Amino acid sequence: MVVRILIGGPQEAHQRSIDLSDDGVNCIKTMIYYMYSLDYVLGAETMALHIQLTILADKYNIPHLASLAMTKLEDDLAMPKITAEDMIAAVRAAYETAGPTLKLRKLLVAAAVKAKFPFEVLEKAIGTHILFAGDVALALKKGTQSKEPEESKGSGQGVRFRCPAWPCARTFRKPAIAQDHEMHCCPVCRKARSGIEWHQHTITG
Repeated sequence: MVVRILIGGPQEAHQRSIDLSDDGVNCIKTMIYYMYSLDYVLGAETMALHIQLTILADKYNIPHLASLAMTKLEDDLAMPKITAEDMIAAVRAAYETAGPTLKLRKLLVAAAVKAKFPFEVLEKAIGTHILFAGDVALALKKGTQSKEPEESKGSGQGVRFRCPAWPCARTFRKPAIAQDHEMHCCPVCRKARSGIEWHQHTITG
């Protein structure tokens, strides 16, 4: 009855029922819990459920729940120990669920670009959805144009390199990478390559 009163429209109020069959059992259970407590706590795959709850709240015009779920998603994205499975589920929820997902997608992309979780997690998430991969690549390109890593700044001395790792592709400058087998890390994604490999990815001009 609580759910019907809070989310039911005129037709549902007249029929005293509402069809929730397309909304997912976990989402409905969590939404009902929210109705009584004005908060909710999730277990596994929290980010995907935050996204689904945001979409569900918009569908049933519950702005406080939508705002709460969005805030919880931002908090989860700031955590350093995000698993690949959780990130993949979140990407699929944001890119494959009908509804107003633009803000949700932007949060995922921003977290990816700012490297708020391990690079290996990003690599797996990139392969989940081509649109997410495209959004991340575009954001990284904009970021590269506007700001280079600290090692690219200063006196301008040294050879300029572009990291060939996808989706990194960031540029940096180092004066002491010899063309030998000694390993050197990209200052952004931390992928290690030999000096010989790095000199195959130099930038002139």
